[in-house]
Amino acid sequence: KHAGWVLLAFLCLLGARLGQARPQNSKTEDAADLVQQGRNLLQSRHPQQARAILEKAVRQNPKSADAWKLLGDANSQLGSEAEAIQDYETTLKLQPNSPGALYNLAIFQLQRGDYKAAVQYLQTFHHEWPQDQQVLFLLADCLFRLGHDQETRQALQEANLGGLGEAPMRSILARQLMLTGSAVEAVALLTENTNAVLSADDLDILAQSCLALNRLDEAQKYGESAAAKDDVRESSL
Repeated sequence: KHAGWVLLAFLCLLGARLGQARPQNSKTEDAADLVQQGRNLLQSRHPQQARAILEKAVRQNPKSADAWKLLGDANSQLGSEAEAIQDYETTLKLQPNSPGALYNLAIFQLQRGDYKAAVQYLQTFHHEWPQDQQVLFLLADCLFRLGHDQETRQALQEANLGGLGEAPMRSILARQLMLTGSAVEAVALLTENTNAVLSADDLDILAQSCLALNRLDEAQKYGESAAAKDDVRESSL
């Protein structure tokens, strides 16, 4: 009977030791699995579930840049802008050249009208990935809004546009933003000055951009205005 109690005590002690905290590398592996789960959920458009998984991932491994970046994506998709910005900033502390964090922070700042902050993020991105044309056009957009015409022209030339011709720089920028998937920025650039006279080309850009954004009423309005201006121009020739 005494031997039985000794054996039971030994098994309890062994169980207690096995139940102690696992090594850090085991936690890291678990966090990596959670990151992958979160990524899959985001890809299948389940940001709410992804956020819960990724919050657990950053608790287990707070040094995972991937986890913080994906958590930022989840919060961004859920409309939690402040949280997303904080997540992306944490990502950059861990991985200063994270393309996703740099790009998304630039877009947030551009939408807020903080073009100086957006330029910093875009320039860092461009330094690492100089061939990305969309980022070059966004950078040119910000520089133009800041009144840096020479730097804007340099950015456009670096994007291999060749000769810029006689078209206004605003029009050139808007068309390139639209063509590279930044329709929101193209519309904002052409409509921010309500006193500006829009050319037929500008109106056509607005129509195509609104169509891409599924803003069908606006697309039709701008398309009809562009056609009317074209008719006037042709009749005057």
